[in-house]
Amino acid sequence: MRTQRGFTLVEVLVAMFIMAVMAVMAWQGVDAIARSRTVAKASVDRTLRVGTVMAQWQADLRALYPGTAVPPMLLANQIARLVRTTDDGVQVVAWSVRNGRLLRWASPSTRLVGELQEYWLRSQQLLGTESTQLPMLDGVSSWQTYCSDGSPSLNNCESTQEALPVAVRLVMQFEGENVGTLTRDTALPAAPR
Repeated sequence: MRTQRGFTLVEVLVAMFIMAVMAVMAWQGVDAIARSRTVAKASVDRTLRVGTVMAQWQADLRALYPGTAVPPMLLANQIARLVRTTDDGVQVVAWSVRNGRLLRWASPSTRLVGELQEYWLRSQQLLGTESTQLPMLDGVSSWQTYCSDGSPSLNNCESTQEALPVAVRLVMQFEGENVGTLTRDTALPAAPR
């Protein structure tokens, strides 16, 4: 008489346990890939955002208007005030760091000296809560500007405001996960003589 032999209950349970362990390991691998993809995408997005912000900063500096009604540039106390040319005239632009956020405010363009002076005064009264200030970057703890007059040394821009510099160096400190420093040098166009 011939008997058929099948799997015992213990063998089936051991096989199921091994399959469960393999499924958990596979799930952890897929989860790690998904998390690393999310982190990489966030890092790429932040890098692109920083690049866009720095391009705007450099465009503002390169479009400085060397008029005499208001100072063309004032860099002090982590606030940068610039007067730049636009297609419609000139405008005042203010960059500031407030509560870990880099903000940019731009006045309407004008061709009138009185309006320009009013916008310059308004830029000095910004609190960082105005709806007209655009949040440019989060996680910025501070920034510092250094100016060059053409010599090999750099000076703190807050102490050298007599004339427009030849170049400006921006050093931005990040906080939290984004700990680090970004340094960007911008050569300014030669002032008309």
